[in-house]
Amino acid sequence: MTKLLQAAIAQLQQLPTQEQDRIASRLLEELEELADIRAYDIAKQTPDQVIPFEQAIREIEGA
Repeated sequence: MTKLLQAAIAQLQQLPTQEQDRIASRLLEELEELADIRAYDIAKQTPDQVIPFEQAIREIEGA
């Protein structure tokens, strides 16, 4: 963990529980978005075959 993140967490620990949860939720949302962006970037780099949108939805829902 970086010193900057440690400092941020130390400040968060001083906040009321409700505020900590609110900020934690926002942080988790940002991390999920970052994971989506990384997955997209990886997908763009692979020479996979293009499939129709409807097929992609069926495969995702079936997973």
